[in-house]
Amino acid sequence: MIGIAAFVFNFAGAVMDLVQEWQLETKRAVAGWHGRRAAYLSIIGFVTLVVTLGAGPFLPGRHGS
Repeated sequence: MIGIAAFVFNFAGAVMDLVQEWQLETKRAVAGWHGRRAAYLSIIGFVTLVVTLGAGPFLPGRHGS
């Protein structure tokens, strides 16, 4: 449960980072990536986690039933 909570907070932080960077770029010139790659990877990881946990009940086997 702690790991899932960490993914949720990481996802929220990554989304806020991307929104803040987008706002800064539209207001003044900001050069460089400044963590964009890490934010995208965090979002991809969170979506993968949600899909994996959500698909469990629909898969056949001992763990899903």
